[in-house]
Amino acid sequence: MAGPYTPWLSNNCSGTVEVLLGSDRVPVELDPESREVVARHTCERLGCGDAHESVQRAAVPNSTCVAGCVYSGTQLDECTVRPCSSMSHVTCRRRDVRLVGGNGRCAGRVEVWDGWQWETLCDDMWDLKGATVVCAQLGCGLAFAAPGEGGAFGPGVGNILLVNCGGTEEHLWDCPSRSHNGSCGHKEDAGVVCSASATPALPANDTSAPVSTWSTAVTTMVALKDTSPPLSPAAVGCIILTLILLMVPVVNVLICWLYRKRHGERHSGTVTRVLDLRWKIWEDMVPRVLIKPVNRIQLAESHFTA
Repeated sequence: MAGPYTPWLSNNCSGTVEVLLGSDRVPVELDPESREVVARHTCERLGCGDAHESVQRAAVPNSTCVAGCVYSGTQLDECTVRPCSSMSHVTCRRRDVRLVGGNGRCAGRVEVWDGWQWETLCDDMWDLKGATVVCAQLGCGLAFAAPGEGGAFGPGVGNILLVNCGGTEEHLWDCPSRSHNGSCGHKEDAGVVCSASATPALPANDTSAPVSTWSTAVTTMVALKDTSPPLSPAAVGCIILTLILLMVPVVNVLICWLYRKRHGERHSGTVTRVLDLRWKIWEDMVPRVLIKPVNRIQLAESHFTA
């Protein structure tokens, strides 16, 4: 026997009843006597209103469930962990969003619960901004694609909404929306692929990102975030020294030029020749230092010879 466990729903206000077993979320198989009570209490505790529906659905093959639980207060206790024969599914009356038809909860056709029925979204005006809202709301990471007509997630049923999100809304239903005017059918149902999805493959006609780059893009983002080392002190010192060496010729030329401008008329003979020589050396050396290193002794000798 195991427990006690607090029941949750796989999507915000709808989905499979689940409990946290270790670090994994495991589905629950409830008996008919406790299913209605668990559904009502769970919807209320999650702030999702009353329970609209509680049913048993087919289990995922080779999956493990928590079953035979005794429900007391808000906890499931005296449970048994065993292979699933079915899973309990609950839908609350409050608005909710889910992704259907993908491999997991983070990719699929977008469906919105309005308190009475699930509605799909038309792909007109649907883009990565709307997908960003959905992925964030479901805790599925970043939006990777927003496929539309002919997508891999299949058509839905029921009413169809036109939604135009700005990308910063907290919930999908915060986006401006209205019922479609008859120009959109279920073949144009909008979909979403989030970065946390177990379904990296995109619909063939989707142009929001190439299929072959999905895993590369996610892997690259993680690699850049986790493995980029800071510059070592030796590298920083080398950069600083290089900048100083590049500045020396420029500063010397500037000093010579200022000196000649202010005092050139008052000096003659040896001093003037020395200054002229220094000016000519640096005047010739600066572009060569920046382009091609030269031997300073040979350069000085050439000027003296001249």
